[in-house]
Amino acid sequence: MLRNWFAKPRWKTYAAQSGYVYQYIFEGVRKEDEYIFRAVSGPEIEMTLEVILEGKALQTWVNDNRPLTEIERYGIAKMALMRALDEDNSPGTPRAEVRPDRAEVAAICKELQL
Repeated sequence: MLRNWFAKPRWKTYAAQSGYVYQYIFEGVRKEDEYIFRAVSGPEIEMTLEVILEGKALQTWVNDNRPLTEIERYGIAKMALMRALDEDNSPGTPRAEVRPDRAEVAAICKELQL
């Protein structure tokens, strides 16, 4: 079952570094650390992307800093999604599952100024 704390999710547009433009929507969280997004690129390409924030990837940052709030975890998942779309050289074929590692989580937290 998906849990979404946004009252009214909305489509957002992201122009990836790959040159492709995506529209995406946050569909919700499954379990505690699985963030589900739906993305489209053009009229025919629609995909579901799952961002999984594994405990070990977050634990180093948490141990060195502080616990992350639910919205901060969402921010990390969203930034990991954008990084995956940036690396996509062919729309419709990004990784269906995105699992940021410790280094990527640390870089995202720094970028978000957490």
